[in-house]
Amino acid sequence: RKVIKPLSLICNGGEPAQICRTQPEEGPETTILEVYEKALGNVHQYAYIENQYFRYKPLAERLKKTAADYTAAGKLQDLYLFVVTNNPESGHFSSTTHETLDTLGQGELMPLAHRDLKYDQRQLALRERELTARPSSPQRDRDLADVKAQMAKENIDSSRADDLIETDPSKHYNQAAARELEPELIPPKGLKIIVATLVSCKDSGAPVAAKTSTERQTDKAIEEHLGPEQGTAQYKSIYVHSKLLLVDDLFFTLGSANINLRSLQTDSELNIAMPSPKTTRTWRERLWAMHSGKAIQTNKGIFIENISDDYDNWEQVVTDNWRNQKSNLPLKGNLVRFWDVVTPYAKAVD
Repeated sequence: RKVIKPLSLICNGGEPAQICRTQPEEGPETTILEVYEKALGNVHQYAYIENQYFRYKPLAERLKKTAADYTAAGKLQDLYLFVVTNNPESGHFSSTTHETLDTLGQGELMPLAHRDLKYDQRQLALRERELTARPSSPQRDRDLADVKAQMAKENIDSSRADDLIETDPSKHYNQAAARELEPELIPPKGLKIIVATLVSCKDSGAPVAAKTSTERQTDKAIEEHLGPEQGTAQYKSIYVHSKLLLVDDLFFTLGSANINLRSLQTDSELNIAMPSPKTTRTWRERLWAMHSGKAIQTNKGIFIENISDDYDNWEQVVTDNWRNQKSNLPLKGNLVRFWDVVTPYAKAVD
């Protein structure tokens, strides 16, 4: 029997691969999480995450720290983060999704959860002011200490407390839900971020059977009473079930693990991780072209400049589709801005 050694496979054109697991009963083993942490801690140009969930705050903090370290070291080019995921399925998962987004300065992509959280923080600030105005007593001092500790935990200093008290969270939410204002997105220094979901669009402007005289008269009567039909598009969300990470056209990991606490620490999951420029680039070419409707950029001699152009293309697509959705018009590609106006803020169960 011929024995094939791993090194001989690599020398003959093969590529190294690592099987990674989350297995709480053995170790526990969390090598999938370790791979994500190492990959996002060593990214130099871009990271692409396509995942059913995006609700594990430590990975957002890891990426934020990586960008901050590069900036402090004098790196001029930003890191680019592209995320394709789903809206939370229910309020049971809203806090972890919101916290992950908020760590990256994208919290206002969940306006209702953002409003609920700001309302709770506003009540905390008002409580601190009310207790401060009271005469000192043992009970008052204990209550005030508890409130101040909670404010410190949520990074609410005096200036932020003033802003929370002066701002009406409901007014902001109502404007956001009606798309009367753009969400305020402030990514950490050194990072450029797009968080998107996928939507299919059926353009009813496609050829249809000719209408009868009676149907035309009915349409005319409806238009006279209700006005002309506004828009022509029909939208349907595309559910993302992928669990893929691409880094710098050099490395990918793919498998069963979602980006959430359960998959990365407590469930049984299996991924493959490969330092494979050829495969990683193939994934990026096919997925980015399919989602955005545009081929990836290759015109520039410097790789990061092509990634920058791809980022601008994505930004243009989600901006155009934001306007098209507001007017009920057909979409360009399938990328739309992650936008959740229905999920309230609630402590997650995962």
